[in-house]
Amino acid sequence: MKKSHHNGVILLTIETNVGLNSIKNYGKILMRERFSMCP
Repeated sequence: MKKSHHNGVILLTIETNVGLNSIKNYGKILMRERFSMCP
């Protein structure tokens, strides 16, 4: 019981990290497009 809860926490942490990384990458892409649009 305790072990499965621990695994769930690990999975949640991994999913959160993946989500944060994708948000960072999306921000980089937006900044790049914004700079390329500037004359």
